[in-house]
Amino acid sequence: MGQPKKNEERICVVCGAIFYRAPSYTMKTCSKECAKISYTRSRTGQKWTAEARQRLSKKRGRPPQLLLGTEAAKASPLAGGYETNFRAQWWTLQSPEGIIHHVRNLSLFCRNTAPLYGSTAESMQTAVSAMKSWRRGRSKHKVESWKGWRLIEYEEVDDQWNGTSK
Repeated sequence: MGQPKKNEERICVVCGAIFYRAPSYTMKTCSKECAKISYTRSRTGQKWTAEARQRLSKKRGRPPQLLLGTEAAKASPLAGGYETNFRAQWWTLQSPEGIIHHVRNLSLFCRNTAPLYGSTAESMQTAVSAMKSWRRGRSKHKVESWKGWRLIEYEEVDDQWNGTSK
């Protein structure tokens, strides 16, 4: 079996078979089946390390306006992590000690309270949100309490820009 003189010999990266392609051909596999396997291998299990993200961030750069806008948004009473945030809703929670807390911003409350109970703000907020989902009938898993914390009531905001509630 003779090989064409203008094609070059290559080795398939998946199965190791020898195949011949033109020098301009960029594929590294011998068939469509091997190409599918190679594609899947190249995209599974990839995790971004903090170092890789930092390199990409430096490579792309950030416009100075974006940095100024982000800092301004964090400091703003309407967009920052304050009780006056326009997305904040009213929550009534009962602590494990039986104390009733009327809370305007769940995220802020969890950041301030969760460390006192040996937990993270994210896990506390997720648990309270799960209690709300179960009450609304949007979850099949019954969640009534989390580490003694109970959701008494919540107020859904219909138009968050005007502050009117449902």
